[in-house]
Amino acid sequence: MAKKATGREKLVQVTKELLWEQGYAATSPYTIVTRSGVGQGSFYHHFPGKRELAAAALESVADEVIGTNRDQLSATSGQPARDRLMTYLSAERDVLRGCRLGRIAYDPGLEEPMLRAPSERYFHELRLLVSAVLQEMRDEGELPPSAPLQVLAMTAIATVQGGYILARIHGDSAPLRDAVDGLAFLLNLPLPDVAMAGGADDS
Repeated sequence: MAKKATGREKLVQVTKELLWEQGYAATSPYTIVTRSGVGQGSFYHHFPGKRELAAAALESVADEVIGTNRDQLSATSGQPARDRLMTYLSAERDVLRGCRLGRIAYDPGLEEPMLRAPSERYFHELRLLVSAVLQEMRDEGELPPSAPLQVLAMTAIATVQGGYILARIHGDSAPLRDAVDGLAFLLNLPLPDVAMAGGADDS
């Protein structure tokens, strides 16, 4: 029998959904309480206010997405490094909704260090994961010895994040797909077989 979610867990889950849907500034405690079914008293029992709840929700999102990226990029998968990098780049994403962490970077609330920290942690961890795969590629002779791994890792991440923005502007997943295909061509990676039309977000 599945364990029943606690009030705190309900609040965090609903806030994660709302932040992805409408951002921090547009998400009110009233909306959170109404959708979660948790009373206002319980809200303030678990969290001093919206900021602290949003920070907890974003930390949870960061943990989830880092876990997904680690599965995609880890050497334990048995795939060659170049294939693992392409798995990350071409992963199925809900492109038009945007990255669960990247899209909130434009929210005015991100002036708060507490709210910015989960995204900073996520992109730092992701850069390390991508850099490790690029290191393997360089060691295997698939990248030149002088290849700047940290720079290339940031390029890969920026390709995905920039693709999200262009896809949202055009209302079409094609810009992200084209950006990934372009980077794959430059790095001599295998082109993906499937389009990134929608689904889970792997950032």
